[in-house]
Amino acid sequence: MKKRGTSLKDVLAMTGKEMSSLGLSARALSEIKAVPIFTAEKINISFKSNKASGKNTGTIKFDLKLVKCNLGRQTDKRGANECSFVVAVGTPQNGFLLSQKSVMMSARGQKDTTTSRPIELTFDWTLANSCGGANSGHVILRVLSTGVKGMDMEYLVPLT
Repeated sequence: MKKRGTSLKDVLAMTGKEMSSLGLSARALSEIKAVPIFTAEKINISFKSNKASGKNTGTIKFDLKLVKCNLGRQTDKRGANECSFVVAVGTPQNGFLLSQKSVMMSARGQKDTTTSRPIELTFDWTLANSCGGANSGHVILRVLSTGVKGMDMEYLVPLT
């Protein structure tokens, strides 16, 4: 597709007729249509200080929005399409993994639905701040699709 000057994201945004005009096989088009489209929205980061223990805990909250999940080969007993993700928070310096979580989302058997799920991760604020980089620091939020390699999203979230 790169030879044609079209990226995968452009193809996923196309209508059925526009996809057909690319000259790809029906199997290739079917596989492309099965790629889940997802984003992290309303990203919010905060921290709490426990005065008794002296530990600082950070919390990152966001909504994982699944716009489309047509992975027909991954259905549960009720026939609902399911997409699974791994969500991870880490530091840009030294590459420390601060927190991670596995997430399953279901499209409930419908082909073009929008599903949103709130996600919350807690992590060591002191470690994140010390390895967060310049300009008051930041963490990296990554959302990885376990069903489709290379379709992960990365967000740089400031610690302020």
